[in-house]
Formats: sequence, structure tokens, C-alpha cells
Amino acid sequence: MVRREALDYAVQADVSGGNHIQIGELKLDVADALMKVGRTNDNWGRLQDAIEAYDETLKLRREVHPDPFHTSCPASLLDVLFCLGDIYAKKGGCHEISLRYFLELNRLLRKKNGSRHADVGAALTGIGKAYLELGKIDKSLKALSGARRIYETTTQWGQRTENEQTLLMADTLSAAGVVFQKMLRLDESVETLTKALEMRNAVSDQQDPLLAKTMNSLGTAYAKKGDYRCSLQLHRDALRVFKASPSKEVYLLDAAQSHTYIGVANKTHGDIRGAMQHFKAAKRKFSKAGVPSNHEELQIATKYLSDFEYLCAKATHMNQGLENDYDSLVSADSAASSIASSSRKRWLHDFIQQSTCFGSEKSKWSIEKTQKDGTNKQQPEQVNHNDEQPVTKSNAIPGRRAITISGPLPGGMWDIRNISVGADCPDICE
Repeated sequence: MVRREALDYAVQADVSGGNHIQIGELKLDVADALMKVGRTNDNWGRLQDAIEAYDETLKLRREVHPDPFHTSCPASLLDVLFCLGDIYAKKGGCHEISLRYFLELNRLLRKKNGSRHADVGAALTGIGKAYLELGKIDKSLKALSGARRIYETTTQWGQRTENEQTLLMADTLSAAGVVFQKMLRLDESVETLTKALEMRNAVSDQQDPLLAKTMNSLGTAYAKKGDYRCSLQLHRDALRVFKASPSKEVYLLDAAQSHTYIGVANKTHGDIRGAMQHFKAAKRKFSKAGVPSNHEELQIATKYLSDFEYLCAKATHMNQGLENDYDSLVSADSAASSIASSSRKRWLHDFIQQSTCFGSEKSKWSIEKTQKDGTNKQQPEQVNHNDEQPVTKSNAIPGRRAITISGPLPGGMWDIRNISVGADCPDICE
């Protein structure tokens, strides 16, 4: 409808002005205008509007040039195929559609420009990224390796500037680094992604979401290697860029990945409160992005959240044999070794403190410590953290479940009652 109205208006203006232009030229002018509209919407994250504009552009260009191999059809008119392939990749869940556009683009460009042109490398990168999302790792690596060979040897860059050439290579290396992660070739992944990040840093705006995506991927590679210090910094920097982006809805999946690995790093360093917040933020964003339940990072966030909930529930049954019960409880947790090395009492105290922290703004709990004397008489002692009012059934925070933890600990029996664990923890991650 938009393009037809534009055409009708232009024809009426042409007739009234006494001029004569070819309708084909007019259609191409409208197509070029729609292409600009599509790119503007694309940059602002309005993906469906961009897709509609790109679709109309493609239809108009096909009407004028039904044979794309005819000499009258310049290769530059094929750029709309790249835009459609790229935007369906961003949309999520549409990677098969994206792949079809890139495969068609690759076929046409090879016949129009030859197999060594940089445009073919860009099409191969799109194919490799689509295969990666579809789980076809070998095909992905083959396509990305082909693109890399073209960029390293070609002199056919078209009208691209040197910076644009650098960004094309960085895009290919970023995707290849993720493929190496999937293949568990982590050293190659870190090396490839580091090179991609250096290239993007040299020519990109520091607020570029594509730069943040590369940082995200490199942070994930470091996390999988066990280097949580580097991982944490990279993911934090990437998350700041994603949250500031005008098209941040496009990067929900990337932001969710950042939250996941920040949570893993926090958990490894003993920051339970921070870990819980980021895992919950990750799950919300994964849900909003519509990823399947078997998504790798979604499973990580879900597992750790389940572990924490299990820990709280299990604690209510720790009335006897604490050491054996505790060891079985944390045996599945990779971060348990640091906890197990500290005293049981100190760890339990810290766990409760952090549990209540992520449940409310201030830590509140009531601890009754009873010491048994020689006549078996118990002397209760109230312990209150930060001089706050103890949490009891009468003043517990509404909407939060209360649990009781008790068990034999050094120095006597500790009863910890009405602890707010907080299913509705405050979200500082949005």
C-alpha cells in the first residue's frame, strides 16, 4: 500500500508537470526510499516495520529487474537480500528464513561478481551464523572459514572503506569464535574473539552493540575456561552497552547471556545475592526473547536458581547429622569447596545474611542460641543483625515464605526462624 501510493503520487506529479519518466526508474526511486526507511527502523530495533520496508523494496526491484543476472541489474540492488537475511537473524527463531536469504544472495553474487568478491564473504558469514544458530556447527565453520579466506586474499572490496573492511572481518571472526566454543576449542575461541575485539575497538563506537556482542562472546569463552575475573569484567561492560542501546530489545538474548555469566562469576566468588539477582534477570530476558528451554545459558541460570531454592528447603531438615547432610547437599555444587573449607557456623550465618539481603533491602533475622549447661537447662540469647527488629511471624515481610533452619553446630543448638527468602527479590538488574 505504501509503495503503490508513492508511485501513484509520483505519476500524477509527472503528468501535471508535463514531464515523462520511465515507470521502472520511478519504481527504483521508491525502492531506494523504502530501503532507507527499512534501515532506519532496523537501527532503532523496529524489526517488523523494517521487514515490511525491505520486502517492498525487494518486490519493486524484482518488478524492474526480473532477471538478476541481466547486465542491466547492478549487483548493488541485491543488498536488500543481505538486509533481510540479517534482520531475520536478529528477530530470533527465524534462522531458517535468514539462511534462505543468505544462500540466495551467495548464489547470485557468485555469478554476478565472482567467488572472490568481498560481498560473497559477507554472504558466507551470514550463512555461517545461521547454521550456528541452527546447531549445524560443521557447516557453520566451513562457511565462516570460506569467508575468512576471501577477506584475507581479495582485492575486490567494492566501494567499502578500510574501516568497513575491518568490520566485515571482525564480524566473521566473532562468529567463528563462538563456533570454536561450541566445539570446546576454547583456546582458539579466546584467540579468535580477542582478535575480533581488537579490530572492532579500533574502528567502532564504544557504544556499538556489535562491539558488546563480541565482548559478550569473549567473556563466555573465559567463563568456560574458568577465568571468572576476565569474564566478569567483559560481561559487565557488554551489559552496560546493551542496556544503553536504543534497540536494546533486539539484544535481549545477549543481555540475558551477560546476566547468566555475571551470576556464575558472582556465585563463584561467594556473592549469593548478586548471583541470584542476575540469574533471575537472565531468566526473565530469556523468557521475553522466546528461547527454547534447552538453551545452554538458560539451563545454567535455571539450574543455579533451583540449587539455591533446594538449599533453602533442605536446610529445614538439617536437624541432625549436619556434616553428612551438608556434604551431600553441596556435593553437586562446583563452588562448594570454598564454603566447605570454612566453619559450618560461619557459613550458615553468611548464607542466611545474604539470603535475606536478596529478599529485602536490609538483612533481618532472629537467631536463638541455646547453650546446654550441666543440668541440661537452656539459656536463650537473642542475636539481632545490624540492630534491626527481629523477623517474626507478626512482622515478616508479606509475600515471602518463612523457613526454619536448625541443626547441631559448634557451641550448641542454633534455631533460625522466620527467615525471609523472598521469591520477589528487588530487581536491580533492569
